[in-house]
Amino acid sequence: MKRRPLQEINAGSMADIAFLLLIFWLVTTTIDTDEGIKRQLPPWEENVAEQQVPVHDRDVFEVRVNKLDELLVEREVVAVEDLCRLTREFLIANGDGVINSFQPEKIGFPRRKLISIEDANFALESAMMTLTVNQDVEKEGQLKKTIEKWEGIILALGYIKRPYAKLPGAAHISVSSDDATTYDTYIQVQNELERAINELRDELAMNLFGESYATMEETYGRHPEDLETLNRIYAIRAVYPYIISEAIETE
Repeated sequence: MKRRPLQEINAGSMADIAFLLLIFWLVTTTIDTDEGIKRQLPPWEENVAEQQVPVHDRDVFEVRVNKLDELLVEREVVAVEDLCRLTREFLIANGDGVINSFQPEKIGFPRRKLISIEDANFALESAMMTLTVNQDVEKEGQLKKTIEKWEGIILALGYIKRPYAKLPGAAHISVSSDDATTYDTYIQVQNELERAINELRDELAMNLFGESYATMEETYGRHPEDLETLNRIYAIRAVYPYIISEAIETE
């Protein structure tokens, strides 16, 4: 009996089917992303030495982890467990006039400036006017950040209903580490720094609104249309901004 030759399978449409399946997978699959650690990094500048603005030592809270995993705060070895307390002291040393009463000025800590609604409105109007006449594209982003900052301060003043003492713009927590620092120690340090800021934000939120800052963030996460909660979050951030930055180490 003569066998019939096998018919060839038409695979011309297989590529189209595979492509459609790939598109379906991309549309329906949720891919988790690692957001990393939020940090403010210094901007790249060609002539850093020429453009650098002098910063007072009192405005910088220096935190460093060396290759032996030792934590140095202001060049003194301290335990990681003490870092949160020391960070809080730096942020509220001279009192903000809101939840921390005004204090006699402490040497070596940021000099807070009493800010009123009139001061904030004037600063906002000046920044907005500068933005309208600005011709430098590189400065545009910085001006918009300045406007957002003063808008947050105005919101805060509206809720506080009186002037408060704000941190100077140069105040920040400078974090640096050695290449040999272990990841576990580095993360512990980051967690303690963030805990200090979050504790102060929670205390202020409880004082003004009767709920923690963390709760407000959760509420807004579930209801992004809730503009009142968003304004409250901006107000809290204006009083206690996120001022942790990574330092650039040079030999």
